[in-house]
Amino acid sequence: MVTDVKELHEWQIAHLDDHPAFERVPAEEEQADLCFTLIFNESEEACKVARNEGSKWGAIYRRLTLEQAAARLAKSA
Repeated sequence: MVTDVKELHEWQIAHLDDHPAFERVPAEEEQADLCFTLIFNESEEACKVARNEGSKWGAIYRRLTLEQAAARLAKSA
């Protein structure tokens, strides 16, 4: 996910971090992801934000399997 709205980014991060079915991809993996890099820097919206000297925030989350999500819930209980 990529946005130029900081409050939206913070809301998304908070909710996805708390959701047992998603885990955030580590920063090293995020930086190496070509699709994320292109979306963050080369999409039409990203170029518009850059032209206007705005800020962008992004993160990648991985959806877990049902078994992984259940194990994550069990650990937090």
